[in-house]
Amino acid sequence: MKKQLTLLAALLFALTAAAQIDENKQQLLDYEEDTANVVSLADILKMQQEVYSKNYNRENLQQVWKRKKTFSVSYNTSRLTARKVPFYEAKEDAYNVKSYKFESDWGFSLQSANTFRLHKKPIANTVAFGLEFSPLNLSVNHYKQMPDFAYNSSIVKDASDTKNLIYYSPWGLEMYDISYGMHIGPSITVAPFTALKSKGLAHLRLQAYFALGYRFDIMFRSSDKDKDVNDPDAADTSDPANTDKAAQTAYDKVNSSSLITWAHGLYTQFGFRINWKFIGISYEITKGDWKHKSVETKIFGSQKEKFNATSSRIGLTFFW
Repeated sequence: MKKQLTLLAALLFALTAAAQIDENKQQLLDYEEDTANVVSLADILKMQQEVYSKNYNRENLQQVWKRKKTFSVSYNTSRLTARKVPFYEAKEDAYNVKSYKFESDWGFSLQSANTFRLHKKPIANTVAFGLEFSPLNLSVNHYKQMPDFAYNSSIVKDASDTKNLIYYSPWGLEMYDISYGMHIGPSITVAPFTALKSKGLAHLRLQAYFALGYRFDIMFRSSDKDKDVNDPDAADTSDPANTDKAAQTAYDKVNSSSLITWAHGLYTQFGFRINWKFIGISYEITKGDWKHKSVETKIFGSQKEKFNATSSRIGLTFFW
């Protein structure tokens, strides 16, 4: 009986040991299979590099597209075309309406703008459409005096009111033209190199825009009495009947006036910019019409003189 029990115990022990060995072997095999899926150090470094690269690219793109405001300092080349403006003709000793083009010899402008993007993210990180608004468009231009310029202050333009005679304004003197405007219009910005590996080239952007605005303009003319063919020394004020007294009065009124005129009206502006990061250059063309009116209405009347104004600008632009 004892031998049978001993054999039975040995058999159970052998079976238990075999099962344990088989289980250990199975565990060993599972462990070996799992190690095939364990990430290596090289894989970890590669994943970290990819994450860093993606974050860097995202931050770099944000830097490329974050600059929406500009401020430009420009040099102007302007043309002012007189339309239906009376100029003095010395040969005829009369004022005739004719067309004349004034070319500026210098000018400069200051302009600020803000671009409001019409969509949250740039298309393919390359193209963005926006609406540009400029609250400041200030320009100053200088025009030299016309060659062989002359005027005659004694010629009356309107004598219907004998007490308040209206005279011709002496256009053609040296002029300073100052204008201030605001405008708004569509724009498109392109960053063509954002897909390249070069992070520096990604910041190169091109921008084109068209705007419609409204502006106010003031012209200051410098007085030059020597160009007045009306000779005040010929006046004889001792004789009330002497007609030269009227010439003297005309001379005093015209040449003591401020010669300031003002106007306002619509204008259009087309331009483009190229920038790298915070600095760039710009080129613009501005066009508009003026109807200038004298501030001395009692001397020159309330009529308006018509001009076409065209200006091209090249400037240094700052972005932020």
